[in-house]
Amino acid sequence: MNTFNLAEVLIIDDLFKGKINESDINIIFEIVNYRYMNNLPIIVSSEFTPEELLYFDEGIGSRIIEMCKDYIVEIEGRENNYRVK
Repeated sequence: MNTFNLAEVLIIDDLFKGKINESDINIIFEIVNYRYMNNLPIIVSSEFTPEELLYFDEGIGSRIIEMCKDYIVEIEGRENNYRVK
């Protein structure tokens, strides 16, 4: 956990992608909460909107939204998926 908690900048790619269980949510919460409480930077990509992140876990979603609020970018539309071009 210290590797993720203490990274200079933590990048989480495809948050909540795939099958998610309660253990996954608990681990992500521990990491995100540590970084939130210690004002450490985090970069998150996800296929979910901020509102959908709140659905999975309000504690995680609300912390990510607050930490990233001025830098949230939403890209919509299949035409913007470079993998299908």
